[in-house]
Amino acid sequence: MTIGRRDRLRHVQSCPESTHAGLWFERYFTDHQEDQSKRDLMHETARLTVPAIYHEYFRIWSDNLPQNCCRAHAEVTGRIVIGTGEKGVADAGITLHQTYGVPYIPGSALKGLTATYANLRVDGFAEPTSRRIDPNHVSPYHTMSGAEDSAGYVTFFDALYIPGSAEEDCPLVPDVITGHHSKYYVGNTPEVPADWDSPVPVPFLTAIGRYLIALDGPKNWCDTALQILEMALRDNGIGAKTAAGYGRMRLLTVNGTPWPLPQAAPASNVTQTNNQPIAVPSMFSQQVAKSNAGSLPNLINQLDTFTPELQIAAAQLMVDRAQALQIRKLEEKPWYQQLLALLQPNT
Repeated sequence: MTIGRRDRLRHVQSCPESTHAGLWFERYFTDHQEDQSKRDLMHETARLTVPAIYHEYFRIWSDNLPQNCCRAHAEVTGRIVIGTGEKGVADAGITLHQTYGVPYIPGSALKGLTATYANLRVDGFAEPTSRRIDPNHVSPYHTMSGAEDSAGYVTFFDALYIPGSAEEDCPLVPDVITGHHSKYYVGNTPEVPADWDSPVPVPFLTAIGRYLIALDGPKNWCDTALQILEMALRDNGIGAKTAAGYGRMRLLTVNGTPWPLPQAAPASNVTQTNNQPIAVPSMFSQQVAKSNAGSLPNLINQLDTFTPELQIAAAQLMVDRAQALQIRKLEEKPWYQQLLALLQPNT
């Protein structure tokens, strides 16, 4: 009797130190129709540690990056998931390194996020609406990101997982999303959502840890692109499910220097701390100035990336804006109380 490959693989056990997470996730699934098998597969894959050979690969890769490229260590503040639409045995996929089975962030995703954020949120970087470009005027958007007939000044490398940065060096974490009205979204004749609909848990994999971001090109353009990327990772997030809070990252160091880097832009708001003026980053000041009663509270998350002195200056800026907007019942808002708590040492 001929024994099928799947039957032969049914009793194979994974080895946490050497098993390729991508192969295990895609090739050792025992039952495509059983939900419990999917959950078991997620947990088994998440227990796999980064292979020892990947540590050597990461060292060689980082050593061979262009000497003058801009490097930043970015940490996932929650979880990220990239590549959910990739085909696989599970309902939601994830992008893993083809050779080592380790999660990474494609450079194309970083570039797309930077370009989108610059176009929508950064003054002077809006993408020209006309295809006819004045030869005497070079668009900053096209200079940084490129156009149909020319490459951009900045090269975005894949952001690789930094070995050892996740707990027990296991960068994959199982997660679940629960749909409560699946019959409303699936099929040609959707049924009206109702309270008695059964929830349908869908397991999927997410990633944690720290990643090495590398940009190459003229220094001033790399610095600008990195600042925009930092704001985009912090505000919008990268990958899927960003509306639910996934994909947020913060920069820890840039070229070995703790973030935030010194700001060269002129101060738009100044406060006094030990008789020394502290300048709020101009991009943050612009966001506060353009904010309304709904968007202003969302900016408070950015304060975590500032130094204590900058936090006080930024908090004062937000308090002034909130008072100018005449927000109803402002004193009762938790986020406003948090701002006042930051200012308390100075009052």
